[in-house]
Amino acid sequence: MDRTVAHVEQSRDLVGGCPEKGIRPPFPVRSDSAGCYLLELAGLWVPLTWVEQPRVARVVDFVPAALLTALVVAG
Repeated sequence: MDRTVAHVEQSRDLVGGCPEKGIRPPFPVRSDSAGCYLLELAGLWVPLTWVEQPRVARVVDFVPAALLTALVVAG
């Protein structure tokens, strides 16, 4: 087996999912993915009048920075 192919198969096993072997990702990965999708969908349903309020607009400005900070701290 080629070294690159072995490395790819090993990394797939570490991640926890391999479609060729019929292995699904672990439950926390699936549930987090579903939660992120539902949160995004909920954000699309928010009426524009709510987002235009000054207090909400200030909070919305900080959301990307907060998410990036969480990503850096968790990583």
